[in-house]
Amino acid sequence: MRITRLFAFWLALTSSPWIAYADEDASAITSTAVPSARLEAGSTASSSHPVQSSTEQPTEIHATRIDGFMNGWVNAVGNAEARKPNLMIQADEIRYLVPDERCIAQGNVVIKRGTEVITGPQAEYNLKDHSGLMESPQLTMPKGPDRARPSRASAALGVFLDELHSHLNQVHYSTCSADQEDWYLTSNEMDLNSATQIGDASSASIVFKGVPLVYSPFITFPMNDHRKSGFLAPDFGASNNGFETTIPYYFNIAPNMDDTLIPRYMSNRGLMLANEFRYLEPNFSGKFVAEHLDHDRLTGTNRHFASLQQVTNLGNGFGLTINAQEASDNDYFRDLGSTAIPNVNAAANPYLPRDFLLTKQWDLWSLNLHTLSFQTLNDPKAPIGDQYRMRPQFVANYSRDLMGMDFDFNNEYTDFRHPTSQNGQRYVSVPSLRLPVNLGWGFVAPKVSLHYTNYNLEPLGTTAGSNLSRTLPISSIDSGLFFDRDLIWDDKAMTQTLEPRLFYVYIPFKDQTKLPLFNTGVSDFSYSQLFSENQFSGPDRVSEANQITAAIQSRLVNSSTGEELIRGVLGQRYHFEAQQTSISGAQVARTSNTSDILAGVSGRINSRTTSSFSWDYNPTLQKTEKLGVDWRYIPEPGQAVNLGYRINRDTPGQADIRQIDISAELPIGGGWSGVGRFNYDTAQSTIVESLFGAEYTSGCWAFRVVTDRVTVSSTQVNSVLYMQLELTGMVRLGKNPLEALKSNIPGYRKTNEFN
Repeated sequence: MRITRLFAFWLALTSSPWIAYADEDASAITSTAVPSARLEAGSTASSSHPVQSSTEQPTEIHATRIDGFMNGWVNAVGNAEARKPNLMIQADEIRYLVPDERCIAQGNVVIKRGTEVITGPQAEYNLKDHSGLMESPQLTMPKGPDRARPSRASAALGVFLDELHSHLNQVHYSTCSADQEDWYLTSNEMDLNSATQIGDASSASIVFKGVPLVYSPFITFPMNDHRKSGFLAPDFGASNNGFETTIPYYFNIAPNMDDTLIPRYMSNRGLMLANEFRYLEPNFSGKFVAEHLDHDRLTGTNRHFASLQQVTNLGNGFGLTINAQEASDNDYFRDLGSTAIPNVNAAANPYLPRDFLLTKQWDLWSLNLHTLSFQTLNDPKAPIGDQYRMRPQFVANYSRDLMGMDFDFNNEYTDFRHPTSQNGQRYVSVPSLRLPVNLGWGFVAPKVSLHYTNYNLEPLGTTAGSNLSRTLPISSIDSGLFFDRDLIWDDKAMTQTLEPRLFYVYIPFKDQTKLPLFNTGVSDFSYSQLFSENQFSGPDRVSEANQITAAIQSRLVNSSTGEELIRGVLGQRYHFEAQQTSISGAQVARTSNTSDILAGVSGRINSRTTSSFSWDYNPTLQKTEKLGVDWRYIPEPGQAVNLGYRINRDTPGQADIRQIDISAELPIGGGWSGVGRFNYDTAQSTIVESLFGAEYTSGCWAFRVVTDRVTVSSTQVNSVLYMQLELTGMVRLGKNPLEALKSNIPGYRKTNEFN
């Protein structure tokens, strides 16, 4: 055999004379170029002997008996070991040739290179360049910092090219344990690269439970979670579009750049091509997505979607942000979803932005040039109106400290365009002065501002153009106190705070009914909105105000770490005058002198449980306007329970919402886990989304089957069946449910990540 001939060749090698000596106190055998002398054959030496090699680091030889000869080799017999830093060779017998630092090992050979362990009957190995051969090697590669999972390989012959590269013939590879090898890969030849943690195999077959699943003339696979070019696992399943399959190809262009080509075949519609390109440079980063379906068999049309998201640092204080999306038709996402952007909800995102923002930071000035428009994806059964386009908007904000006061001067000019509504230009200027006074035990912050708005309205139909303006002075004062006390909670030192706060605003009334509504709506009523001056979200309307907000907040904080465990809030606004400014059709005018009462508690009950509660109560109608309750329990990875309940009472333009939301990932037994989510609206008697499935894990592989049903419009429900077999560390076969599981079940973890 080849390796036997190599052994004979190495035994014939000779070198310059050298001397070996035994020193029991020093416990060393050292080779040096000195006049001829030798330790007599058959003599017994100490069990630990460093041999000075030609490299800087010595080689230690350990054995029951060590013989040294003048021709340049050492023979170690009985529990023999040859050691160097990060390398050890063990065998029944080791012959070490000093000049070349080559070991010839026979009988129960074990080579340990770093964390790798290689065993076999006989081997030769060069300790200098880490090259060598081994017959019938068995490789064990444990999990470590550079390797995401353990793996094993056996072969007829192993060739070690260097410390990081190995070539194997007639290979058997698996990430399963030896006593339960449910799947394996066989190949004629395999290259293992420990530097890149990538394996390359030729004439490869993947066998699962004795059944061949995949054959490929060439396959690459990762030994860790690092990126690499090549085909990704095919994805196949069933949906409203019939049988579906995708076969992505991933291009690892550079450490900061990659591209994924995604062909997607739908039996009812045809072949779609999608592409996702990602890049990360020092001064810019982004993602470009394109999808195209040529001649949809159901609609008879070409369909496409494109998206560009990019953030750029142009230098000298300039920045550019782009978020632009475009779809071929209103029903694109309802019919097709998105191949490159999973879990797109067309009902929740009916507007696709075309947003371009140029920014400039210049000393105390912040300048923005902004253009924004939207593509409206209308549901024919529940149509919505178009949004105004801003072509363009220019913002110039100035901010500085002025004798201990905060001085701000905010300016905005916008040209609004709409296909059917009022067009015009709006200029807004708001100078303000705020004096913050921090007292340690409290604070007070009076503020005054002047809100000026001017409109240049263009003719609309038979209505002539006009120029309108509005000027409103605004004054407010914010104040609060800080109290705290120390306490022991759960055997830990804690600090509890009590923080009462008062916020007063005065704005005189001015009739604004003749002013247009370009981009203004009613702000969502929340705890933070209690402390805002204007109840509207844009400058087209400024609410009159003679009101005070009274609120209190309490927090429980870990005294050692500063971590906030629990927060509770309670607040209400009191009005001294009746409401006169409102938005018709979007707001019911207030009829009482008090706002709703807002209360909330959130926090971490223990290391496994978090909970939150928010309540918006209308004392005038004695009804709950909004309610949110969430409870999350994650005792350990692979176990999660989430309970939620939502109430949002009927408001103009919106239907009443009363939703129960339950999701969980729980072990069933025997390696099985159940996964599911049920989101049901009791007010509309509608299932918003339901997801149910099961996941089986057996150490080195996992199987998942999931069905997902989503309401995407008032008349359309999409259903998807996912089935996936994952061979850990090798491939995923089937339609991938992982994105759906992660987005629907907070706290979800793949069970084969930790089992």
